[in-house]
This record gives sequence, structure tokens and C-alpha cells, in this order.
Amino acid sequence: VLYFFDKLFLCADRKICAPDLLQQFFGEDVLRFWWFSQSYISNRRDDDKIEGFARLTEKYAQTLKLAMGR
Repeated sequence: VLYFFDKLFLCADRKICAPDLLQQFFGEDVLRFWWFSQSYISNRRDDDKIEGFARLTEKYAQTLKLAMGR
């Protein structure tokens, strides 16, 4: 799922896909996934020293929060 959301962000960010349409179809799922997974992701970054782990999904969740007024 994480890999999919990373690629989804790249698609929206580079305007390969329509960002508004992706937000409509996947926005809630990305935000829900991020909410439930952020502590696990943080632990992976800290414990396993994987600095860039899930950075794109994190950025996408932040972008969606702004776009959705949250």
C-alpha cells in the first residue's frame, strides 16, 4: 500500500494524473493510512535507519490535508 501511495503522489505532483481526481478517489484512504501508519513509519525510520522511508506518502498526506482544509 505504501509503495502505491508513493507512486500516486508522484503521478499527482508531476501532473501525469489529474490531482483533483486522485484526491477524490484516494484522498480519504491516503489520510486514513497515514494516520494509522505514521508511528510504525517513524519507528522504521528511527530503528532501521531508513531516512527516506515513506517520505512521498507523508508529503502526499500533508498536501491532501491542505487541499481538503484539514
